[in-house]
Amino acid sequence: MTTTNCLNCNSENVSEIFYGYPGDMELYLKLVADKKIHPGGCTINADSPKWHCNKCGDQWGQISNCDDSAAYDPGFNFDKVHD
Repeated sequence: MTTTNCLNCNSENVSEIFYGYPGDMELYLKLVADKKIHPGGCTINADSPKWHCNKCGDQWGQISNCDDSAAYDPGFNFDKVHD
């Protein structure tokens, strides 16, 4: 994981935002508590940020190539739901 300094406060205390449902909830909660990752929710859209500043809370960047990301879970496809 390549990180960057916060664009707002220049802090180095930055974590990558994790999207999707974690496979190992215990590990996920530990990484969140240790501020190694930041929870981003279950869905990704074009405006979803990649980085979170643990100091000021600013978020920036863009998720790229999320289909190949281990952190990306496409979840439920509403277009394929049928009654």
